[in-house]
Amino acid sequence: IQRKEWTIHQATPYMLWSARTPEAREFSSVLISTLKDSEPFWYHLGQAILSGTRGDHKHAQKELEAARLKHPIAYNFTHNYSNIPVEICQWLYLESGDGRYKEQALRFARTLQGKMPFHTQLYSVIALYSNDQEERVRNAAMAMRLDPRSASLASVPEEMMEAAGQWLRENEPFGD
Repeated sequence: IQRKEWTIHQATPYMLWSARTPEAREFSSVLISTLKDSEPFWYHLGQAILSGTRGDHKHAQKELEAARLKHPIAYNFTHNYSNIPVEICQWLYLESGDGRYKEQALRFARTLQGKMPFHTQLYSVIALYSNDQEERVRNAAMAMRLDPRSASLASVPEEMMEAAGQWLRENEPFGD
């Protein structure tokens, strides 16, 4: 397995999220423009952040979907940044309250979970946002089983964690 080295592109979403002031928007636009042709995944994520933080949620959703289609997971699932789109959706949801970001976070998490079943955050997001109670409990249980002290579990309600503990007592997700 070839390992791609960490690049500045992986820091782009964090830089953009930190630079949400009107004064920083010009810098942000320039930074994103450098990624358009060479790094389409990061370009679309950057555009989603810029659009979402400016209140253009429809365009942000379009950019998130474009990023999903250009996601590096399609050809290499060893990268540790693969769950960044889920995180961005959560940021935008928490800042705006727009439920479309919650739904997009769920779409990303469900898709990525099949390719990266070891990422606790993906299970935690589903446990937080799914409307299906069984799915929520099972995913909270999986997150607990993978990493009981995970920071991503901190937002999962206590009663959900109790139900997940009960699920784990009755089921062994990884076999005997």
